[in-house]
Amino acid sequence: MGNPKPKIHWLKDGQKFEASPPSAEIQPDGSLMLKSGTTQDAGQYSCQAISPAGNATVSVQVKLIKKPTILMMDSSGSADGQEEKLVARAGERLDIPCPVVVPPGQPQPKVIWTLDSLAITSPEYQVLRNYTLRISQVGSVHGGNYICTAINAAGETEKQTKVVVHTIPSIARSQNSFSLVQGDTITLPCEVEGEPEPQVQWYLNGQEFEDAVLDEDNALILDEVSDKHRGEFKCVATNALGSQERTVTVTVHTAPVIEGSGGTVSLLLF
Repeated sequence: MGNPKPKIHWLKDGQKFEASPPSAEIQPDGSLMLKSGTTQDAGQYSCQAISPAGNATVSVQVKLIKKPTILMMDSSGSADGQEEKLVARAGERLDIPCPVVVPPGQPQPKVIWTLDSLAITSPEYQVLRNYTLRISQVGSVHGGNYICTAINAAGETEKQTKVVVHTIPSIARSQNSFSLVQGDTITLPCEVEGEPEPQVQWYLNGQEFEDAVLDEDNALILDEVSDKHRGEFKCVATNALGSQERTVTVTVHTAPVIEGSGGTVSLLLF
């Protein structure tokens, strides 16, 4: 503004700045438009207005803000869109890193953690100063897909970490004794949980039960029970962390048997 209309000159870091379209253009009103948004655009820009009535100068510092960068756990590169995997044992402390890189002069980003797309708000989680998510005592409920998202004015970057929690096998409670009649069919339950997936073995009276037929839930199917099925069945679930067992008592009732071959009896009458 001014009368007569002043001439406008732009300086960058004290040096004459020549606007080069399309990355930089001087608008009709004298303002400078930067379009490229590269590191070369950062610096101090000064607008000089020169007229016979006097001169005026105004300066502005331009900083380039980049979208946040999150590294892989091994620092091999950006984790944006990549998934990593962590394995933890139940009861241990677990730290899930979110290595956000903040170069000098860049603003600190806002970091948000989610588990299976839900915001993490429980007090059992702690976010450390380096944005690492800490779980003091991990359990099976803490398994899932974790995402840390770093946000600033230039955009956002996310890092995904799949957490697998290894747990000792557990066997669901169920009926622990059965009274059967010879010829019955019965399924003895053994519903098992654990990570890694436990291997299941059945025993009868301390001996490995041969030719066991199991359903998809590891239940033992006994078809046409007989005397040989009488006793204590034991289901044993085992993985790398340990084992768990459950005992089921089976009683088999059989029809009475009268020994002897029968025949003819002669009586003497006196």
